[in-house]
Amino acid sequence: MTKEYASAGTLSHDETLPWVVRIFVYTDAVGSHVAADKVRAALAELIPDEEVKVYEDVMPDVGRTSSLADLWAEANPGVDPGERKRYRISVVAPGLSHAEMADIAGPLAETISLGWSSGEAASQVTDGNVPCRVAVGRADEHPGEPPLIQN
Repeated sequence: MTKEYASAGTLSHDETLPWVVRIFVYTDAVGSHVAADKVRAALAELIPDEEVKVYEDVMPDVGRTSSLADLWAEANPGVDPGERKRYRISVVAPGLSHAEMADIAGPLAETISLGWSSGEAASQVTDGNVPCRVAVGRADEHPGEPPLIQN
C-alpha cells in the first residue's frame, strides 16, 4: 500500500521538475548534516541500485514561525532555540515514480525522527529528537540550484 504525505506549499505542477521527497527539520546546521547523512544511509539500503542525490538547504525566512519551531518551543519552554532554523533535505531519485517516492518517504522520516510513523516523534523532542515534516511531489524548483533571490 502506498502512503502519500504532501504539503501543497512545497510542490509544483511543473512536469519538468523532478519528483522529490522533501524532509523539513528544525535544527542547527550540524543537526541538518546529521539528518541528511541518516537519509543517505537509509537510501543505500532502501534503493541501493538507484542513483540518488540528497540536497540540503535552509528554508527561506517567511517572517513567521514554522509548525516545527512551535513544536520544539512547546517541548522546550523558555529555552533559547540557538542556531536552529528550518532546514530542507531534498531527495531526488530520477526514474522513480511518485508512488515509489511516497513509499520511501515514511522510512526516511523515521530515520531522522524516531517514532515519526507512529506519531510518537513529537513527544521525544525534549530528548534531542529532531521533529520533521515530509512532502512528496514535484519540487518547487530544481534541487541543487541556488534559490532565486527576491528583492
